[in-house]
Amino acid sequence: MKTFALLSLLTLAAAAPAEVLAQVDSDILTWEELLEQAGGEEALHYMGIASESEAGQILDAWVRERLVLIAARASGVDRRPEVEKAITKAVERVLIEAYIGDALEGIQVSRLEVENYLDIWGETYSREYRVRHILLDNPTLAASVLSRLTGGESFESLAVNFSSCPSSQEGGQLGWVRRGMTSSTFMEAVCSLEPGRVSGVVETAAGFHLIELLEVKDLATPPDQRQMVQLAGEELLASRQEEALMGLLRSLESEHAVVTYPQRLLDRL
Repeated sequence: MKTFALLSLLTLAAAAPAEVLAQVDSDILTWEELLEQAGGEEALHYMGIASESEAGQILDAWVRERLVLIAARASGVDRRPEVEKAITKAVERVLIEAYIGDALEGIQVSRLEVENYLDIWGETYSREYRVRHILLDNPTLAASVLSRLTGGESFESLAVNFSSCPSSQEGGQLGWVRRGMTSSTFMEAVCSLEPGRVSGVVETAAGFHLIELLEVKDLATPPDQRQMVQLAGEELLASRQEEALMGLLRSLESEHAVVTYPQRLLDRL
């Protein structure tokens, strides 16, 4: 039996009768609303609904959800503290995602920008790089750890003691990485190094990195030109969005009194 999990649907005040697919009391489901919740017409077609019985199963799933939702509201379950808390968290997540989406809307990368980028970095798309890194939360600590590295201390021990990345327990080892696997800023720093060399402090949305390039080799199957253009475009767009988001966060932090107590958290662990 085909099943279809629908998200909670908003009550529609009115719709043309021809659009109504199902109704429970005053709640109605329209074709447009079903498309929105399913993820588009292609998603519905992918399900292979080929008979009235199968279509009925889809609508029955919505009806059952509405019946349970109506009963839940009538029972007062939405006023239970743990449910109210969960609802608040869900609303917060939606608001955050919507606000960030608005902030990043309109950011684009032109074909010319992609081509210019590949003129500089094109060869790096045919290679992979074995690296390790130390991820730190602030630039002051990053500069201090970098100083200790240049003074001869072990990269592995510093990664274990200071890195906030899960890779810290492996001495910062990330294994083999290639273009598209991480941010373009991180990869540009990697690709600019010679094996055995350590980068300066590299800032990404994740924090502040100290990167050591261990080894480079050619990919067994390098991407063709079309694939490189697509990959570079995705990287540049993600990088531009990351820069915009980091700028937004810095602006918001400057407008509010922000205090953190990492030692208190550490003491609890």
